Amino acid sequence: MKGIILYSDDRQRALEMKAVLEARRGFPFEVRDFDHVDGFSEKPDYMAAEWNSRVKLLDVLQKWGTDPGVAFYNETFVSDIDDTAEIDAALEKAVNSRQWEICKSLNLFYLMGDIIRKRDVLRSKPTKLQIETTDLCNAKCIMCSHAYSEGTGIDILQSGIIDRLET
Repeated sequence: MKGIILYSDDRQRALEMKAVLEARRGFPFEVRDFDHVDGFSEKPDYMAAEWNSRVKLLDVLQKWGTDPGVAFYNETFVSDIDDTAEIDAALEKAVNSRQWEICKSLNLFYLMGDIIRKRDVLRSKPTKLQIETTDLCNAKCIMCSHAYSEGTGIDILQSGIIDRLET
């Protein structure tokens, strides 16, 4: 087995993650700048990337068409998208202490895992789809753009969303 750690900004942190992940996983990791990812001869069994480079990692995974183990890291954490016990505990703590910005950030982590794994059952919130027939709502729910945007002014069922969902 082999792994790769990709970075855009902080090579030193990537080298630290190399030591951490080699100890956790028990196999060697190579450190590469995202600009040199195509030079990897064989597709890795495990990949880790800086959190701020998550979209780049998604592009690489889609391009390669592989399904390796995946982790994200930053200056304070490293977590696998499938083994999220530490993130789960951090989310519970953030909810209990009403630290909503942290909750939103952790939810984004779950969302990236859902996207990468193409999960049918989401780990991220919300877990239910709400179809709005208008954007003329005056509620200020924190998870909705209506909280900070006036909307487009499209009236009931004028957006064509129902037709697009049917196809």
